[in-house]
Amino acid sequence: SPHLPILPIPSCPASWDEMQAWFRRAIQTGQNLAIAYPPPPTESPTDIWQHLVGIAKYLSRTGKMVTRAQLSETLGIGDRPLQIGFRTLKRFGFEVTSSEEGVHFTWQPEPTLEYGEMAERSHHFSRLFKKSNSVVAISMKFHSPPFKRQHIN
Repeated sequence: SPHLPILPIPSCPASWDEMQAWFRRAIQTGQNLAIAYPPPPTESPTDIWQHLVGIAKYLSRTGKMVTRAQLSETLGIGDRPLQIGFRTLKRFGFEVTSSEEGVHFTWQPEPTLEYGEMAERSHHFSRLFKKSNSVVAISMKFHSPPFKRQHIN
């Protein structure tokens, strides 16, 4: 109903469970639910890739581990693009090991890796990343619950 008070969602829900909690809260309070958060800053796939490589090198040097959730949050990407990043890191010679504790990276630089091959591998990640984001967006479009659009002035 257009005259019900509005319950704004101020930040992007991290999961469908969190989104469902907002739906339940709106129903319980008799409010319309408004998605009212700004779009995320757009970082290019190349920038995300360079950030992932930097994190992987650092963690390899220090022997520290990180969780998938921490990586996803830091890079601003979901699990599927993160998986693509892991596969691409492996092509660069990283060993990526996942366990319950987290993700561990090991890297021995390849002295023979030519600049052209490095650029091609980076391009491979960017191409897959863009394709993955399109698939995720399309998947969300067709598998999301229907939303009623309402403009807030």
